[in-house]
Amino acid sequence: MLGSGRTDKSSDNKTKLILCLTLTFFIAEFSLGIVRFWKLFYNPDAVVVKFLNCFSYLFSLFLSGYTSTHLLICFLMSSQYRQTFKSTVFCNSISKAKNKKMSVISVSPAIN
Repeated sequence: MLGSGRTDKSSDNKTKLILCLTLTFFIAEFSLGIVRFWKLFYNPDAVVVKFLNCFSYLFSLFLSGYTSTHLLICFLMSSQYRQTFKSTVFCNSISKAKNKKMSVISVSPAIN
C-alpha cells in the first residue's frame, strides 16, 4: 500500500496543475474579452478607451506568457503528456518500432 500514497499525491498534483492552468487561462481570456467588449461602446478618441487599451495590452501580455509556458509546464509535470507529445511529433514511429508484430488473416469466401 506504499505505492497508493504516492499515486494519490501524484494525482492530487496533476489536479492542482489542471485547476491552476484552467483558472489562469480563464482569468486572462475573460478579462481581455471584457475589456474589448467595453471598448465597443466608447468613442475611439475617449480617455476611457486609452485606459482600456492599457488593460488590453496588459492582459494580452499575460495571455502570451501563459500560452508560451503552458507546453513547458505540462511537459515537465506529466509523463503521459510527454509520451503523447513524442508520439505526435515523431508520427507514432516510436510506438511502431516497439510493436513490430505481424499477423496474417486468411479470408475465405462465404457460400450462400
